[in-house]
Amino acid sequence: MSRTPIFSQTVREGVERLTYYLFLPGLLITRLSGANFEAAKLLDVGASLGFAFFTIPLWIDVTNRFIR
Repeated sequence: MSRTPIFSQTVREGVERLTYYLFLPGLLITRLSGANFEAAKLLDVGASLGFAFFTIPLWIDVTNRFIR
């Protein structure tokens, strides 16, 4: 839309706002309402996130000590 001279900048900004504030949340709600949340899958995702939240700061700290 921004590359075509058909629409003005104010129209493009309005469409961007409409997409960001209305369509994106609507899409998220629609997709999440139809999702199947099984406990086993949630535990796997939680374990992966917990592992990442623990190891990444540890890795950053260790590499930072070697860089200095």
